[in-house]
Amino acid sequence: MCLRSLINALRVLPREYALVSPERGAKLCADFVVSKVVPSSRIYAALTGGSGAYVIRADVVRELIKLGLGTYSSFMFFHWEDMEFVLKLWFMGFKTVSYELTCYKHVGGTGHNKPIRRGYTEYLGPLMAMMVDMPFNFLIRTLPIRFIRDLVKSIIKGEVILFISAYLFAIASLRLLLTHRTFRKRSFRSTALGGIIHGCVK
Repeated sequence: MCLRSLINALRVLPREYALVSPERGAKLCADFVVSKVVPSSRIYAALTGGSGAYVIRADVVRELIKLGLGTYSSFMFFHWEDMEFVLKLWFMGFKTVSYELTCYKHVGGTGHNKPIRRGYTEYLGPLMAMMVDMPFNFLIRTLPIRFIRDLVKSIIKGEVILFISAYLFAIASLRLLLTHRTFRKRSFRSTALGGIIHGCVK
């Protein structure tokens, strides 16, 4: 029923809306303002993740593959790979929406006793996504904020080793990330996320 509801929601939207998820979205470092697309149906445009439950237009996937951008990236591990995929859609000129009349339960890996690898990738995932996809001026403004926020979070949660390991891995992978970044800049239609950073989706 969950996926059927998402499919029905996607069918009524213009082609520019490429993906529908039951989730409201996620944050990189800025608070993204979410706007209603169809107010009566509680459909919202946002940087919305998938977490294994979303529908996407097949022709959009084919377009990404044709350009060599693909779907999930090989350098994203276990966590945040869906969010990085959504970033690619936004840069291609598409939008993603959340449909809040659909509910589902995400079982496992989200409680207080979550696996160590998940804590590690909670620091690494958004950092990798930012370094590969986000515009340079966005990185200058937000990477210091991300670093401080992650440091404080790791101290509070007792995950300083995970925090340091994640940032060291990103630094060690810098050449790989820059290679991906250079390739994507030639493929993306735009070099900014438009009005969703500190502004409302139009």
